[in-house]
Amino acid sequence: MELAYCFPLDLPNEGLKVPGTVQIRRAGRWNNGDQMTGCYLTSLPFEFMRAVADFDPEWCGSYFVPRATVRPPVVLLVQVWPQLDKWKEAHSSPLSDFGVEQNMAAGAFLELMEWLQEVLLQDAVFLRESYPDHPLFQGPVFSCPVSQNVKG
Repeated sequence: MELAYCFPLDLPNEGLKVPGTVQIRRAGRWNNGDQMTGCYLTSLPFEFMRAVADFDPEWCGSYFVPRATVRPPVVLLVQVWPQLDKWKEAHSSPLSDFGVEQNMAAGAFLELMEWLQEVLLQDAVFLRESYPDHPLFQGPVFSCPVSQNVKG
């Protein structure tokens, strides 16, 4: 980690982008006296956090998780939460027989569940190596032949 990421230095000739003083003040909780910071802003200074983690502070997409490049088989995805597709369809269709109220929170929750089923299967490949006897890995999702053939 370079010193310039820790302190608001002015280095015009080096082309180095450093988090602004506002981000550093938020990281140190030095500007909690005003109402806007206390009520409306998150206390997490994302640019500062990316900089100290050695990522580009201005580009949130610079964070990369290698396991995210491998998509689990659809056969396994639908086994994690078998009713998820039904509920997504019920939520998105105004003519649904289920009487599901359409709202943003429910839609976001269903999107989260869809994302988590993929993350669970991606992480399970590595977790199963460390904890092969965990009860989660004794369930039907991880007992099927397709799951047994997936290796890290």
